[in-house]
Amino acid sequence: MKKSLTKAERLKSSSEIRRVFSSKCKVKVPGLAIYCAENDLRYNRIGVTFVKGYGNSVQRNRARRIIKEIYRNRKAELNQGFDIMIVVHPGMDRYSERERQMISLFQKAGIFAAGTRHSL
Repeated sequence: MKKSLTKAERLKSSSEIRRVFSSKCKVKVPGLAIYCAENDLRYNRIGVTFVKGYGNSVQRNRARRIIKEIYRNRKAELNQGFDIMIVVHPGMDRYSERERQMISLFQKAGIFAAGTRHSL
């Protein structure tokens, strides 16, 4: 499986994003929230958004890059066929902290594939 994040793996249209936010799959941990919905595709699609008032554009873009990099490195461990929206809350924007939060989110949402190890 390619590790890169292709254009097809990004949620872009507002109708797709609304569908994910209206789904019943919603999990929160301190600092992050995840919404997920099945997409009938053989791959996952991801989107990243922020709560209102989250820093300036530089801080948002850095946080978005960190989240996408963590997802890109962990996507081989995930079940396929989901649309995933990640909502970022203010907090520590260090890679290690966000990675811990995302692993916890994926475990709680049941998105990790069976038989994979989830260590840092």
